[in-house]
Amino acid sequence: MLRKLTNGWPLLGATSAALMLMAAAILLFQPDLHGLHAVLRATGRSSLVFFLLAFSASALWRLWPGAWSRWQLRNRRYLGLSFAASHTIHLFALAGLAWPDPAKFFKGTHTSTLVFGALAYGFIFALAATSFDRSAAWLGARRWALLHRVGSYYIWAIFFLTFLAGAASGAPRYWTGVAAVLAVMTLRVGASFRIRAAPGLASPPVQM
Repeated sequence: MLRKLTNGWPLLGATSAALMLMAAAILLFQPDLHGLHAVLRATGRSSLVFFLLAFSASALWRLWPGAWSRWQLRNRRYLGLSFAASHTIHLFALAGLAWPDPAKFFKGTHTSTLVFGALAYGFIFALAATSFDRSAAWLGARRWALLHRVGSYYIWAIFFLTFLAGAASGAPRYWTGVAAVLAVMTLRVGASFRIRAAPGLASPPVQM
């Protein structure tokens, strides 16, 4: 039973349910703007975790093949969709903050933040929509690979710049996020060198 819940579509169902319950519990105890800010913080952290798990899956398997990295690689699609689910809840929380006074909300948000954030969500939804066999086949292998490579690196950059800006503003907790995203990129760079040394690792097995 546990194996079924931690693999494939049941994994996505379990993570999505947990995320919705988390947001609902926060808003139940804080049904105000403070609650929405708490949901933003919570989903920001959960989104980072799911994204980094998906983003590092193949690199981790190539560098340290084992039970954990094989599970991570096998469920990369569902971890990525869990990230999309988490950040969709994040978007709803943002909409909840803007709803009472949209003019004030947008006036207090820098234009570049809105533009780059909107583009990030465009990639998130595009990656999620093409994470299904039928849509991936419709897009084609080459275009699918290009979309997912560009989109995932763009989202990585947004996380990195967001945490770096937070750390630079005097909030030390953001350095944890900076370290995490840099560590994952280091893994990917290391894996790319490993592939050059051992080309057979370029296509890791992902079968259930």
